[in-house]
Amino acid sequence: MGILDRYARKPREEIRDKTVTTKLTGSEYERFQEYCAARGLAVSEAVRLLILAEMDEAPTVQAVAGRVRQTGGTRWTMAPYLNPDGVTFRCPVCGEDIHRSNGARHARTHGYPGTRELLEGGKRDDE
Repeated sequence: MGILDRYARKPREEIRDKTVTTKLTGSEYERFQEYCAARGLAVSEAVRLLILAEMDEAPTVQAVAGRVRQTGGTRWTMAPYLNPDGVTFRCPVCGEDIHRSNGARHARTHGYPGTRELLEGGKRDDE
């Protein structure tokens, strides 16, 4: 898990009006763009988060829990819900830390069909 997996978007408190520019090779840019897209982040947003992380000002996932940003795809990801260790998430029903590979099994114990429904408060099987 990389740095970007641990952070989420911060609400806009002030206007962002300054630009940072850098040069990358085509292959570096493509790799970074795919890396960001897999995590639901725009390239510019990811660069901003990396800069803030370097300065220790980036928000944690818990600070903006539940927000998933889609950029061009429809695939759901649990990355925004993961704890800083990158492999566990906090169950919103019982408060336990659950390993990501056991998410669906744990969701079923609370009557949800899957991890997504559990984390996003979706419809339960018994409803």
